[in-house]
Amino acid sequence: MFHIGDETWLYGWGGQYTHGSYQGFPHPGGPVLSGLQKLTLRRNGFVSLSTSTSDATVPGVLRTVQLKRPSCAHKLELELNIVVDVGLGASVMLIDVSSGEKMQSDSIVGNYVAKTVMWGSNHTANGMAFQPMGSDLSKLWGPSQMMVMEIEMHAADLYSYEFVCTAP
Repeated sequence: MFHIGDETWLYGWGGQYTHGSYQGFPHPGGPVLSGLQKLTLRRNGFVSLSTSTSDATVPGVLRTVQLKRPSCAHKLELELNIVVDVGLGASVMLIDVSSGEKMQSDSIVGNYVAKTVMWGSNHTANGMAFQPMGSDLSKLWGPSQMMVMEIEMHAADLYSYEFVCTAP
């Protein structure tokens, strides 16, 4: 394992044949399916944060430390690797540290490896609502602006989150 920048690299070897001439695999002569491989892991992934499944009305909340906006020249989106049972779902809130303004996501229900979070109404500290914002955070989160992220989940498993820069 090697830590390179924001990633962890794992190297491994795999072979198409097993010990003892197991008959379930074809004999040599076909395409070679063995060799070295590099696997890449993000450092912002984690094993699993799970909420109660016995009482889905009780939410679990992940609250991050203050986050600085990732450097991004184009569209900035938030992706979740999450499983949420049918019901109250999960939602994400970004809270501006200095002003208290809040951006609330749409409800998330389902099983996703890379769910792009869609943002609903922008709620200010006094509760005023604005128009839906879509998925792009680049015009809503300034380069020097600090945010705290809260993910509220009902009967869910959260495996990772990632802020992603996408080309236009």
